[in-house]
Amino acid sequence: MSGSVPEVFKSAFITPRLKKSNMDPADIKSYRPISNLPVASKLLERLVAQQLLRHVNRFGLLPRFQSAYRAYHSTETAVLKVLTDILLVIDSGDLCLEWCFTGSSHIWLVGASMFQLDLLHHLRR
Repeated sequence: MSGSVPEVFKSAFITPRLKKSNMDPADIKSYRPISNLPVASKLLERLVAQQLLRHVNRFGLLPRFQSAYRAYHSTETAVLKVLTDILLVIDSGDLCLEWCFTGSSHIWLVGASMFQLDLLHHLRR
């Protein structure tokens, strides 16, 4: 094994796609590139990803509550963990403030969290 990827696996067929249908098709900034890779390249990518994940899991290299790139860990399990932590703090009588930040959607997440807390408050009555 040489540890290198053959050149044929590194080529892609690139198709420009409009980001949104209401954007100006004459403006190059309105497009995003879609890369179609050869099937063999995708198979190699999956094999390497599987080997890497096995290694990372075997040696415990991911944080315990890491949700991405793990089997049986999803955004739902991450949200359940956060909500469980919030409820435990509230039940203990302490004040709880959670701040969720994921780039541009942070405002939605904070709003959704406030809605969830309000809903939980009404459900617990």
